[in-house]
Amino acid sequence: MQLPISVDQEADTPLQQQLAGSLRRMILDGTLLPGTKVPSSRSFSVQLGVARNTVVLAYDRLISEGFLEARVAKATYVCTELPVSDLADLPPQKETRLDPAKDLDRSAVCEMVLNLFSSEGTRPPLDFRIGRPDHSLFPIAIWRRLLLETLGGLKHALFEYADPAGHAFLREALRSHLRVARGVKVDIEQVIIVAGCQQGFGLTGRLLDIYGKDVVIEDPCYRGAEFAFKYLGSNLIPAPVDRDGIETDHLPRNGARLVYVTPSHQFPLGHTMSVARRQKLLAWAEETGTYILEDDYDSDFRYHSSPLAALHAIDCAERVIYLGTFSKSIGPNLRLGYMIVPKHLVRAAHATKAIMDNGHPWLEQVVAGEFIHSGSFENHLIKVRKKYLDRRNLVMDRIQAAFGPSQFDGIDGGMHLTWTLPDHVKCSAYEFQQKAKRLGVGVYSLRESPALQTKPFPGDDRIVLLGYSGLQEDGIEAAIHKLSQLGEHSIRRPRCSQVSQLYDFAQPHPQ
Repeated sequence: MQLPISVDQEADTPLQQQLAGSLRRMILDGTLLPGTKVPSSRSFSVQLGVARNTVVLAYDRLISEGFLEARVAKATYVCTELPVSDLADLPPQKETRLDPAKDLDRSAVCEMVLNLFSSEGTRPPLDFRIGRPDHSLFPIAIWRRLLLETLGGLKHALFEYADPAGHAFLREALRSHLRVARGVKVDIEQVIIVAGCQQGFGLTGRLLDIYGKDVVIEDPCYRGAEFAFKYLGSNLIPAPVDRDGIETDHLPRNGARLVYVTPSHQFPLGHTMSVARRQKLLAWAEETGTYILEDDYDSDFRYHSSPLAALHAIDCAERVIYLGTFSKSIGPNLRLGYMIVPKHLVRAAHATKAIMDNGHPWLEQVVAGEFIHSGSFENHLIKVRKKYLDRRNLVMDRIQAAFGPSQFDGIDGGMHLTWTLPDHVKCSAYEFQQKAKRLGVGVYSLRESPALQTKPFPGDDRIVLLGYSGLQEDGIEAAIHKLSQLGEHSIRRPRCSQVSQLYDFAQPHPQ
């Protein structure tokens, strides 16, 4: 261990006295804690460029003062009990005060909290948390095998800088997967690996230089996107959404630098953007020179009819930046996502990515690439789609059994749905959430979800968000049984299989 100490060879103060004084101060201010081993006299003399005897004399002085003690094998340690009288001589620390006029306004940044991370025990036991995959469904044995096989190349890869845009093997695997699953046909250079969607928002904002420029967001929309764009200094323009997606009639006539949309499964309301609305959005973007950021966060899960092709797949003017993630299909702590940028932005995107972080860990990228390339990823998705479909149907069935006929939206895909509280439930969605929390059940109103809503709309205070992917069947049964206590009456409704027939739910699409 080397200590941050230096001596002045030209000073009048003897070297051993300088060294003893520096060590004494480090002990008194808590830098060197009691019981800490100090460097050997030989190694310390080499570090400082002084004679070994100089270090020995300094140590002897501090030993006599009760700051150091010599132990077995000639090792020297800070004493476990320090001289009390000398502690009072330590000068008080200066209080650091920030000048609000000159310093960064931290108050705004501190308010940007998504509450995605929760320490153990802080969530309700039965939690319809949004966007949480079920870890029990993940093929951990396959992932472990791929991990061990990939470790064989660690010796070479660990000591080389990687491509900041991502490992070529993973990018090629994603390129093949997206061509079939989302209709996206691109060159490998257009694929960039990011640390989840959140970094994708930041990279997009920096790439397009949105500082001081207009950025259109859906209203309501994912708050993480709002935070990223606001942090980068953009002017946010909310645009309302309806069942067909973002209302293009409310888009700025002169365009904007960027518009952020979630067309496959609008967050948080769950609607799918219609084909006609997609065409209008693309036409507006081409006419005004606006870029579109397509957040395809949970499009891997589609239950009712085949998925529509991604916006990027039908974009002829190269205005769409596509953003996807493994957070929903594999797990959020993998911290892997991907962007597809237009060809004319490739060089700038690669350079911006290199400045931001210079790449991602090699091991996880290669394992994820092999997971896709081997077919294990698609097999995993087929299994998970079926399980999530069953859970979605179970949630709807049990809610209708407990509360009577109910309106559900966002049921065609994704990992959550919205439930409009029936008229006989005499409280708002926020009040319902608080009552449910006291019963140990987590449900979420728009007000308390990871969503930004700038303007009210009819019925918004009656909408409850239910993430069904992370709760197993017995948990769903128990949770809704508890929620039934919050209704005025309980009505027997059809069982899960009958509800599936009632809504004509299709089986999950293999792609």
